[in-house]
Amino acid sequence: MDACGIAPLDNFIAVYQCSQMLINKVVGERGRGLFSMVLFCRATSNHKVKETVALELSYVNSNLQLLKEELEELNSSVDVYQNDR
Repeated sequence: MDACGIAPLDNFIAVYQCSQMLINKVVGERGRGLFSMVLFCRATSNHKVKETVALELSYVNSNLQLLKEELEELNSSVDVYQNDR
């Protein structure tokens, strides 16, 4: 137990769950935005708009990939911690 009466494992789990929740929230928001942009791109015939949307899709996809890697890193840190117990 630490000075606040919280066991280190409990604190670690709380921080992990909060981080995981925030990442999943952002992934969900970005995923919905990505879906909307794909639909918009399909609906327009303006070549310049399609280029702009494609660039934005690339940016959002890169952000999603970074979030995925962050979540994988977070999950692997939990695996290491659980294997040490």
